[in-house]
Amino acid sequence: MKVIQVDDAPLLRGLEHRGGTFHSRTLVEGQPGTPGNFKFSLSWLGTDYSGPRHRHNFDQFRYMIEGHSDYGDGSLGPGMLGYYPEGVHYGPQVNKTPIMGAVLEFGGASGSGYLLQREVKAGMEELKAFGEFKDGVFHRNEGLPGKRNMDAYQAIWEHVHKREMVYPKPRYSAPMFMDSANFAWIPVSGAEGVS
Repeated sequence: MKVIQVDDAPLLRGLEHRGGTFHSRTLVEGQPGTPGNFKFSLSWLGTDYSGPRHRHNFDQFRYMIEGHSDYGDGSLGPGMLGYYPEGVHYGPQVNKTPIMGAVLEFGGASGSGYLLQREVKAGMEELKAFGEFKDGVFHRNEGLPGKRNMDAYQAIWEHVHKREMVYPKPRYSAPMFMDSANFAWIPVSGAEGVS
């Protein structure tokens, strides 16, 4: 087991391909290039963050610690958990307040894998020679081969992998949201922190 102090993890800017304020501390990550790669992080997003309606080829859990965010298909507030399965559309994301959350992202059942933040950043920087990123969309320059406008993450993924992204067929019809405040928690005598 690896133990890390949160403050020892560098606070880095991320998701620049989406736009707006996003910073995170990666607490643990998997092995790049493997289908089961993953990342667990704490993230801080501003109200200017731009998350258009999109989907991923990986799975994602988001636990809201502070703030309120609307995802188009449902909202998350403090103590809520959202599950965003691979292939399922969600968004647009509108942060009603600045938010802080714990996020687990990992390669899903499709085996498409997961790109770490540094891989996404490197791919984005390389793609800037072929177009621009604005509000979560990659706009390819005129006269260059490839789709003119596409989801920013998809453009980066395809650039990094040198092949077209095939989204898995969704196993669920929408993201799922769980509110811990609505559970009938029962204390367990003699077991601190267990309900």
